[in-house]
Amino acid sequence: MKQTIKTAKLLLLGLLIFGACRTEESVLIPGPKESSFTADSNLAGLMKRTALKDGSFDNIIDRANCFTVHFPITVIANGIEVVVSSEDDFETVENIFDDHDDDTDTIQMQFPITVTLPNYSELTFNNQAEFDSLAASCPGENVVDEDIECVDFKFPITVSTFNTVTEKFDKDFLQSDREIINFIDAFKAEDISNIEFPVVVIRSDGTEVTTNTMQALEAEITASIDACDEDDDYDYNDDDCLECELQELIDLLTDCDDWGINRLTLNSVNLDLLYPLYRFEFETNGTVIVRLLGLPIFSGTWTATGTGQNIELTISIFGLVEVSDVWTLTEIDLVPGETRIDFKSSDGRLRFESACD
Repeated sequence: MKQTIKTAKLLLLGLLIFGACRTEESVLIPGPKESSFTADSNLAGLMKRTALKDGSFDNIIDRANCFTVHFPITVIANGIEVVVSSEDDFETVENIFDDHDDDTDTIQMQFPITVTLPNYSELTFNNQAEFDSLAASCPGENVVDEDIECVDFKFPITVSTFNTVTEKFDKDFLQSDREIINFIDAFKAEDISNIEFPVVVIRSDGTEVTTNTMQALEAEITASIDACDEDDDYDYNDDDCLECELQELIDLLTDCDDWGINRLTLNSVNLDLLYPLYRFEFETNGTVIVRLLGLPIFSGTWTATGTGQNIELTISIFGLVEVSDVWTLTEIDLVPGETRIDFKSSDGRLRFESACD
């Protein structure tokens, strides 16, 4: 009889302990409604789109927005072999393509090649046909795609998940975009997750924004969908002058008295050969002098104005109508022993080149 009473007491104690734990779990797990999301919620979809790997940064190599190639890779650009070991080598390929405007740029890759897909899984291709088949499935040049590139997460992000069927509780500390995707892909219909706020996101201009609710995070990501140029064209680094400075251009032009024209194209007509021996001197007083074999043969004026990607060089030289125009700065390329400054106009391209350091 005493044993029966003792057993009953133990069972009752166990039920009380279980009930107390279950009550505590019920309070902690579901969390406030404003910080919870489910597998089919809009926020879950936005977070996954933001975490997708951008495949456009290496488009000059693979011409595909939905995957990136693994380095190192050997390519043949316009007949010239280039070993691409990092993104820095893209500029070498770009310079090969930019050397002439009147040719067709071609690039061939040596196989096998491994690529990373938007969800960070990997595929290996053994030939061009396999590679081209996947590339053809990607959104085209500057076509709207799924990934959101104008905002990034600042890690870690902590989430707590409660499964309403198994009543199991898990806590995850997400440290990367890949972990966000894996977390959301593993979501079940019966899962409810709580995000621990604040969550910090980083806009494309580097601004950090702190969000304190699910609604604020959702609004910030939504507002960022079309907030920047996602650079999904097949050129490389077409935002070269995003951080260009007007004074840098002025100093480069005026500190060197030996500028030559490396490229001049108007209405798709190559005019480089018209200026093989002309040397340009940009004076600090706004005068430009053009010399041929050391002798001054033309003179005119120049001004530089603007900021960032809107810096303009205005040249006016009587007798040189092809050069006299308003040119928008597109790139400053500084390498040892050579400086290139690229411009474009509504119908042309111009590059000044110098051996000045």
